Amino acid sequence: MFDDASSSTLSSRLDELVDAGYLDRERYAESPPRVEYADNGDERCRRLQPLLERAANGDQ
Repeated sequence: MFDDASSSTLSSRLDELVDAGYLDRERYAESPPRVEYADNGDERCRRLQPLLERAANGDQ
């Protein structure tokens, strides 16, 4: 699904989803640094689930 996206592009898009309130971001003080993103349970996230599943399966 994300094979063609650079790590900086993916990171930017995830940050946009965090800023918009769709995802939560957890940063861990480890070496190397680690970040995890999670669905925050917002209704908007549940409505996007079918779209995300289609994208993950490569459906158009």
